[in-house]
Amino acid sequence: MTDNQSAPAQAGQAAALPLETIAPATPATPATQATPAHAGGVSTFLTELVFMIIIAAMVSVAVTVFLPRWLGTAGGKASLQDSIVTVNFEAIVQDQISALSDQVRVGAIEPKDMPRLSEQFMSALLAKIKSQTEEGKIVLRSEQVLGAPDDIPDLTDRFRTELQREGLMERKLEKGDAPTEARKDAQ
Repeated sequence: MTDNQSAPAQAGQAAALPLETIAPATPATPATQATPAHAGGVSTFLTELVFMIIIAAMVSVAVTVFLPRWLGTAGGKASLQDSIVTVNFEAIVQDQISALSDQVRVGAIEPKDMPRLSEQFMSALLAKIKSQTEEGKIVLRSEQVLGAPDDIPDLTDRFRTELQREGLMERKLEKGDAPTEARKDAQ
């Protein structure tokens, strides 16, 4: 047997390994990160910040100038307000129902004619609303609007007057008024 070899382990002893198999460990060196030659810290940050500010300013100017054109509102806010109108739909319908009920109560209109007159009224009112939308206006129910500028037109009185002039909306009877005879003559 050679020096490097050992005899079989005796009872209770471990077999020795040959010396050639154990190599001394080389110390590990930490990996170093490569740093770019242009890393300037604060100056790089400031350069990138200025670049981002310039980009943001250009985008803001582009949005301010071109967005109204893309949306079709040449003047921005003012032209949008010109395209919005309101109608107190509930009030005008309630006025018609109340006026028709008064006319039936005094005998100027037969009760069986009330559905037909109501349908004619509703068709005419909806046609007036549709004509506004065909003019490019947005028609809102004024009773549903929580807030709006004072210069948004309300078309309720105009519609009421036009419908009454066209004979499609009854006038509410006041005390001492005579019933409308035009309805009896039209039938």
